[in-house]
Amino acid sequence: MSQPFTHDDLYALLQLAGNDATAVQSNGDQAVLDRMRQFMTAQLVEKLPQYDVFVDIATIPYSFDVGGWQNKVKTDAAGQVVACTVTWAGAPGVLPGAAAKFGVGAVVNYFAKATPEPTPTPTPTTTTTGGGERDGVFNLPPNIAFGVTALVNSAAQQTIEVFVDDNPKPAATFQGAGTQDANLNTQIVNSGKGKVRVVVTANGKPSKIGSRQVDIFKKTYFGLVGSEDGTDGDYNDGIAILNWPLG
Repeated sequence: MSQPFTHDDLYALLQLAGNDATAVQSNGDQAVLDRMRQFMTAQLVEKLPQYDVFVDIATIPYSFDVGGWQNKVKTDAAGQVVACTVTWAGAPGVLPGAAAKFGVGAVVNYFAKATPEPTPTPTPTTTTTGGGERDGVFNLPPNIAFGVTALVNSAAQQTIEVFVDDNPKPAATFQGAGTQDANLNTQIVNSGKGKVRVVVTANGKPSKIGSRQVDIFKKTYFGLVGSEDGTDGDYNDGIAILNWPLG
Protein backbone atom coordinates (compact mmCIF):
# COMPACT_ATOMS: atom_id res chain seq x y z
CA MET A 1 0.00 0.00 0.00
CA SER A 2 1.32 3.45 -0.89
CA GLN A 3 1.92 5.97 1.87
CA PRO A 4 -1.31 8.01 2.17
CA PHE A 5 0.40 11.25 3.28
CA THR A 6 4.01 12.05 2.38
CA HIS A 7 6.73 14.66 2.91
CA ASP A 8 5.67 16.38 -0.32
CA ASP A 9 2.04 16.36 0.82
CA LEU A 10 3.09 18.03 4.08
CA TYR A 11 4.91 20.78 2.20
CA ALA A 12 1.84 21.42 0.05
CA LEU A 13 -0.42 21.48 3.13
CA LEU A 14 1.89 23.92 4.92
CA GLN A 15 1.66 26.28 1.94
CA LEU A 16 -2.14 26.21 2.13
CA ALA A 17 -2.01 26.73 5.90
CA GLY A 18 0.36 29.69 5.55
CA ASN A 19 -2.03 31.42 3.16
CA ASP A 20 -5.04 30.62 5.34
CA ALA A 21 -3.33 32.08 8.44
CA THR A 22 -3.18 35.57 6.90
CA ALA A 23 -6.67 35.97 8.40
CA VAL A 24 -5.14 36.15 11.90
CA GLN A 25 -1.75 37.67 11.07
CA SER A 26 -2.57 40.89 12.90
CA ASN A 27 -3.08 38.90 16.12
CA GLY A 28 0.60 37.94 16.41
CA ASP A 29 2.96 35.07 15.71
CA GLN A 30 1.38 32.53 18.07
CA ALA A 31 -2.04 33.13 16.53
CA VAL A 32 -0.54 32.34 13.11
CA LEU A 33 0.98 29.05 14.31
CA ASP A 34 -2.22 28.04 16.11
CA ARG A 35 -4.30 28.82 13.01
CA MET A 36 -1.93 26.80 10.81
CA ARG A 37 -2.08 23.79 13.15
CA GLN A 38 -5.88 24.01 13.33
CA PHE A 39 -6.18 24.24 9.54
CA MET A 40 -3.80 21.34 8.96
CA THR A 41 -5.51 19.13 11.53
CA ALA A 42 -8.93 19.74 9.97
CA GLN A 43 -7.61 18.94 6.49
CA LEU A 44 -5.86 15.75 7.65
CA VAL A 45 -8.84 14.45 9.61
CA GLU A 46 -10.85 14.70 6.38
CA LYS A 47 -8.08 13.23 4.20
CA LEU A 48 -7.14 10.37 6.58
CA PRO A 49 -10.39 9.26 8.28
CA GLN A 50 -8.93 5.82 9.05
CA TYR A 51 -6.10 7.31 11.14
CA ASP A 52 -5.66 9.23 14.37
CA VAL A 53 -3.75 12.36 13.36
CA PHE A 54 -1.48 14.61 15.45
CA VAL A 55 0.11 17.81 14.14
CA ASP A 56 3.02 19.61 15.80
CA ILE A 57 4.29 22.88 14.34
CA ALA A 58 6.93 25.22 15.72
CA THR A 59 9.48 27.85 14.82
CA ILE A 60 13.24 27.71 15.38
CA PRO A 61 14.51 26.36 17.76
CA TYR A 62 12.42 23.22 17.26
CA SER A 63 11.48 20.94 20.15
CA PHE A 64 11.58 17.92 17.84
CA ASP A 65 13.96 16.42 15.30
CA VAL A 66 13.29 17.53 11.72
CA GLY A 67 16.81 17.13 10.36
CA GLY A 68 17.53 13.40 10.40
CA TRP A 69 14.56 12.06 8.48
CA GLN A 70 11.54 13.01 6.42
CA ASN A 71 9.34 9.91 6.49
CA LYS A 72 9.13 6.92 8.80
CA VAL A 73 6.56 4.28 7.95
CA LYS A 74 5.41 1.19 9.83
CA THR A 75 3.35 -1.47 8.04
CA ASP A 76 1.59 -4.61 9.19
CA ALA A 77 2.02 -8.13 7.80
CA ALA A 78 -0.37 -7.32 4.96
CA GLY A 79 1.60 -4.24 3.94
CA GLN A 80 -0.95 -1.77 5.27
CA VAL A 81 0.41 1.47 6.74
CA VAL A 82 -0.37 1.40 10.46
CA ALA A 83 1.84 4.28 11.63
CA CYS A 84 3.78 7.06 9.98
CA THR A 85 5.79 10.12 10.93
CA VAL A 86 6.29 12.84 8.32
CA THR A 87 8.45 15.94 8.88
CA TRP A 88 9.29 19.13 7.04
CA ALA A 89 11.37 22.20 7.87
CA GLY A 90 12.13 25.35 5.91
CA ALA A 91 13.85 28.69 6.30
CA PRO A 92 12.04 32.05 6.47
CA GLY A 93 10.56 33.01 3.13
CA VAL A 94 10.01 29.44 1.92
CA LEU A 95 6.35 29.23 2.92
CA PRO A 96 3.85 31.82 1.65
CA GLY A 97 1.37 34.08 3.39
CA ALA A 98 1.57 34.63 7.13
CA ALA A 99 4.22 31.90 7.46
CA ALA A 100 6.76 33.69 5.25
CA LYS A 101 8.49 35.39 8.19
CA PHE A 102 9.15 32.12 10.03
CA GLY A 103 11.56 29.26 9.84
CA VAL A 104 8.87 26.60 10.28
CA GLY A 105 9.21 22.96 11.29
CA ALA A 106 6.29 20.54 11.28
CA VAL A 107 5.75 16.93 12.32
CA VAL A 108 2.65 14.94 11.40
CA ASN A 109 2.07 11.58 13.12
CA TYR A 110 -0.78 9.38 12.01
CA PHE A 111 -1.73 5.99 13.40
CA ALA A 112 -4.32 3.45 12.27
CA LYS A 113 -7.34 3.72 14.52
CA ALA A 114 -7.59 0.88 16.99
CA THR A 115 -10.55 -1.45 16.54
CA PRO A 116 -12.71 -0.95 19.62
CA GLU A 117 -13.24 -4.03 21.74
CA PRO A 118 -16.60 -4.60 23.44
CA THR A 119 -16.57 -3.85 27.13
CA PRO A 120 -18.96 -5.24 29.71
CA THR A 121 -21.73 -2.99 30.93
CA PRO A 122 -20.72 -1.64 34.34
CA THR A 123 -22.79 -2.65 37.33
CA PRO A 124 -24.34 0.11 39.46
CA THR A 125 -21.43 -0.20 41.90
CA THR A 126 -18.75 0.14 39.20
CA THR A 127 -17.10 3.52 38.68
CA THR A 128 -15.55 4.22 35.28
CA THR A 129 -12.58 6.56 35.71
CA GLY A 130 -10.77 6.29 32.38
CA GLY A 131 -11.07 5.21 28.79
CA GLY A 132 -8.24 3.83 26.72
CA GLU A 133 -5.34 1.45 26.67
CA ARG A 134 -3.03 2.90 29.29
CA ASP A 135 -4.90 5.53 31.29
CA GLY A 136 -1.99 7.89 30.76
CA VAL A 137 0.83 5.67 32.04
CA PHE A 138 3.96 5.11 29.92
CA ASN A 139 7.21 3.20 30.36
CA LEU A 140 10.25 5.12 29.10
CA PRO A 141 13.96 4.29 29.26
CA PRO A 142 15.42 5.56 32.54
CA ASN A 143 17.19 8.89 32.83
CA ILE A 144 16.51 10.27 29.35
CA ALA A 145 15.14 13.61 28.23
CA PHE A 146 11.75 13.52 26.52
CA GLY A 147 9.44 16.19 25.15
CA VAL A 148 5.86 16.86 26.21
CA THR A 149 3.63 19.00 23.99
CA ALA A 150 0.19 20.02 25.27
CA LEU A 151 -2.84 21.16 23.28
CA VAL A 152 -6.26 22.19 24.62
CA ASN A 153 -9.59 22.45 22.86
CA SER A 154 -12.30 23.22 25.41
CA ALA A 155 -14.11 26.08 27.08
CA ALA A 156 -13.26 24.40 30.40
CA GLN A 157 -9.88 25.27 31.91
CA GLN A 158 -7.63 22.30 31.22
CA THR A 159 -4.67 21.40 33.44
CA ILE A 160 -2.27 18.78 32.07
CA GLU A 161 0.28 17.42 34.55
CA VAL A 162 3.15 15.00 33.94
CA PHE A 163 4.39 12.92 36.88
CA VAL A 164 7.63 10.92 36.93
CA ASP A 165 7.96 7.75 39.02
CA ASP A 166 6.18 8.15 42.38
CA ASN A 167 6.96 11.82 42.88
CA PRO A 168 3.75 13.56 44.04
CA LYS A 169 4.96 16.82 42.50
CA PRO A 170 4.45 17.11 38.73
CA ALA A 171 7.58 17.37 36.62
CA ALA A 172 5.70 19.51 34.08
CA THR A 173 2.42 21.41 34.23
CA PHE A 174 0.45 22.98 31.39
CA GLN A 175 -2.38 25.36 32.27
CA GLY A 176 -5.05 26.21 29.72
CA ALA A 177 -7.23 29.32 29.82
CA GLY A 178 -10.50 27.87 28.59
CA THR A 179 -9.79 28.63 24.95
CA GLN A 180 -10.34 26.53 21.83
CA ASP A 181 -7.48 25.17 19.74
CA ALA A 182 -4.60 26.44 21.89
CA ASN A 183 -1.05 25.11 21.79
CA LEU A 184 0.51 25.24 25.27
CA ASN A 185 3.95 24.54 23.78
CA THR A 186 6.56 21.95 24.72
CA GLN A 187 8.50 21.21 27.90
CA ILE A 188 11.53 18.92 28.23
CA VAL A 189 11.41 16.44 31.15
CA ASN A 190 13.78 13.77 32.54
CA SER A 191 12.28 10.28 32.73
CA GLY A 192 13.80 9.37 36.12
CA LYS A 193 13.38 5.62 36.60
CA GLY A 194 11.12 5.44 33.54
CA LYS A 195 7.53 5.54 34.84
CA VAL A 196 5.66 8.53 33.42
CA ARG A 197 2.00 9.34 34.11
CA VAL A 198 -0.16 12.05 32.54
CA VAL A 199 -3.16 13.45 34.44
CA VAL A 200 -5.71 15.86 32.96
CA THR A 201 -8.28 17.89 34.88
CA ALA A 202 -10.92 20.33 33.63
CA ASN A 203 -12.03 23.09 35.99
CA GLY A 204 -10.39 21.08 38.77
CA LYS A 205 -12.25 17.82 38.03
CA PRO A 206 -10.47 14.70 36.68
CA SER A 207 -11.08 14.02 33.00
CA LYS A 208 -11.48 10.61 31.39
CA ILE A 209 -8.26 9.51 29.69
CA GLY A 210 -7.45 7.48 26.59
CA SER A 211 -3.85 6.86 25.61
CA ARG A 212 -1.52 4.87 23.38
CA GLN A 213 2.22 4.29 23.11
CA VAL A 214 3.48 3.92 19.54
CA ASP A 215 6.88 3.30 18.02
CA ILE A 216 8.27 4.01 14.57
CA PHE A 217 10.75 1.25 13.67
CA LYS A 218 11.58 0.83 17.38
CA LYS A 219 13.62 4.03 17.12
CA THR A 220 11.23 6.92 17.63
CA TYR A 221 8.51 6.65 20.29
CA PHE A 222 5.35 8.61 21.02
CA GLY A 223 2.98 8.59 23.96
CA LEU A 224 -0.41 10.01 22.99
CA VAL A 225 -3.01 11.11 25.53
CA GLY A 226 -6.51 12.39 24.81
CA SER A 227 -8.93 13.51 27.50
CA GLU A 228 -12.70 13.97 27.68
CA ASP A 229 -14.29 16.47 30.05
CA GLY A 230 -17.88 16.29 28.81
CA THR A 231 -20.28 13.91 27.11
CA ASP A 232 -19.48 14.09 23.38
CA GLY A 233 -16.77 11.42 23.68
CA ASP A 234 -14.31 12.96 21.22
CA TYR A 235 -11.35 12.80 23.64
CA ASN A 236 -9.77 15.98 22.28
CA ASP A 237 -10.44 18.45 25.11
CA GLY A 238 -6.89 18.15 26.45
CA ILE A 239 -4.13 16.43 24.45
CA ALA A 240 -0.57 15.55 25.46
CA ILE A 241 2.08 14.21 23.08
CA LEU A 242 5.22 12.64 24.54
CA ASN A 243 8.16 12.01 22.22
CA TRP A 244 11.54 10.36 22.78
CA PRO A 245 14.45 10.11 22.34
CA LEU A 246 15.50 13.69 21.69
CA GLY A 247 18.52 14.83 19.70
